[in-house]
Order: sequence, then structure tokens, then C-alpha cells
Amino acid sequence: MAISLKKIVLAVISILLFVAWILQLNTGPYIRKTPFMFLGTWMLWLVTGLAHLKIFKLKAKLALLVCQSGFSFALALVDTLSSDLEYTLRQDASSSFSWSVDRTKWDQSEAQVRRQEKAIYSLLWCVFGLFFILLVSRFFKQFFGAKKEQVDA
Repeated sequence: MAISLKKIVLAVISILLFVAWILQLNTGPYIRKTPFMFLGTWMLWLVTGLAHLKIFKLKAKLALLVCQSGFSFALALVDTLSSDLEYTLRQDASSSFSWSVDRTKWDQSEAQVRRQEKAIYSLLWCVFGLFFILLVSRFFKQFFGAKKEQVDA
């Protein structure tokens, strides 16, 4: 039983989405400002995992790849364009800095939050790139692949 390259790529995509989701969850100000991105990444990870595990039968694999590619592109683009979330840096009475969004205190440095944001949107762009490669390969396989000869009975 051979493992195809497509299955390996889908497994890598699933891992990248899970890591991006965990990073979004652990970046305090990020989840307060962009709940769409958090839920969108989780839903894309869930659908990709269910399709990869063949929980449901799909007839239109190209349509699913188009939706996954489009949705991952939207997530990556929105996240990149809104990478400056305008956090407010305030100084506590103890003279230590903390991030404050919506009156919630986060004990994260500015550099840590920026690194986590860069990691999140770079992971989302990698996911889009992998989905796009799968989409193009499926498109060529479906429309320009070997034609099956129909046998007249």
C-alpha cells in the first residue's frame, strides 16, 4: 500500500493549520482582535482533516480544492493586511510592560507578539501555496489527464 504525495501534502497542510490555530490561541491580543481568523483557521483545519480521513465521500474534489484554496487565500490575505492590530502598550504600576486590548492584560512583550503574528501569517501563506499546488495538479489531472476510452457495448 503506497502513500501518495497528495496524502502527504494534505497531512502537512493539516499540521500547519493546527500549528497556526494554536499560535492564534496563544497570542492574547490576536484572538481578541480577529475572531474571524481564529474560527476560519479552525474550520479550514476541520474540513481538511475530515476530507483527508475520508469521513464523507466527495464526488467534486476539484470544487472542494477550489473552496479550500479560496478560503485559505482569504485567511492569509486578511491576516497579512491586518497585521498591524494597533495594540496599546501601557505601563503597569509595577513598571513592567504588558499588552492591553479591551481591558484585558496580557503578559507578552511586543517582540513576542510580533514574532507570533509573523509566524501565523507565514503559516497561512504556506497553507495557501500547498492548496494551490494541489488545485493546479487536480485541475490538470481532471481536464488534461489520460482520457478513458468509452467502450460501446
